[in-house]
Amino acid sequence: MGIVKVHSANQHQRSSYRRRNLRKTASVNVIRINHNPSRIMHSVSPTNHTEQEVRLRPPPAQHPLLPLALQQQRRLAATTTTSTSTTTTTTTSTTTSATTTTTTTTPMPPCTPVSVSSSSNLLSATSGGSSYTCYAYAWTPLTTGIVTLTFSLQHNPAYWFLDDVSVYNGGTQMLTNGGFESGSFSPGWTKAAPTGCGSGTTGYVSSTYHRTGSYGYADGCNSHTDQLSQSFVVTAGQPYIISFWLKSGGTGSGISISVDIS
Repeated sequence: MGIVKVHSANQHQRSSYRRRNLRKTASVNVIRINHNPSRIMHSVSPTNHTEQEVRLRPPPAQHPLLPLALQQQRRLAATTTTSTSTTTTTTTSTTTSATTTTTTTTPMPPCTPVSVSSSSNLLSATSGGSSYTCYAYAWTPLTTGIVTLTFSLQHNPAYWFLDDVSVYNGGTQMLTNGGFESGSFSPGWTKAAPTGCGSGTTGYVSSTYHRTGSYGYADGCNSHTDQLSQSFVVTAGQPYIISFWLKSGGTGSGISISVDIS
């Protein structure tokens, strides 16, 4: 014989009551999304199953230029700025000009020159002083070339003495060994006795008869003429100052001197 379970009416009522209470106490949240994305229906049914609508605030409207400004900021942030610094160097070139000044000093003649222009004869005399006398001449050649200064001397009964011969063109001395300080005729001088000297003494370089220095020239040729000469180059039109010192050792009828340039 089987067992039949019989539920009492009270048990059935208690089960129904519990199920109703569970439904009452349970909170059912139903979210219904509208087709409008800015509007969300939020239905809350805590106990009475009433439906509530929750409205979401729409996002603030953007300024129409804001996206463009953001794009420009992004470009600026992504752009690397290269700054080029240009340095200009200025070089000052200083040019130094050296000026060379040539000063020409013309020695003062030992005495005042006598102008003879272009004459070939400077002096002709038959006597001389007993002490050294200065003679000076300003001479200007007509042509350019070699000229010869010649002393022609004759003395009877004594000697002619000659020293310190010079020829200046500006500051340039044209003669060599004009004071005979080499102790001889060389360099520079040439001595000649074209017709002989007779019984007298031919000219020589003397260490006794001199005006300055240690040497001078002495000539005792008594019946003929001795010649003493030196050559140099001249330029036409330029002045030349010729000077010398001369002394006679005595007086007499057989004394003569001639100084020429040609």
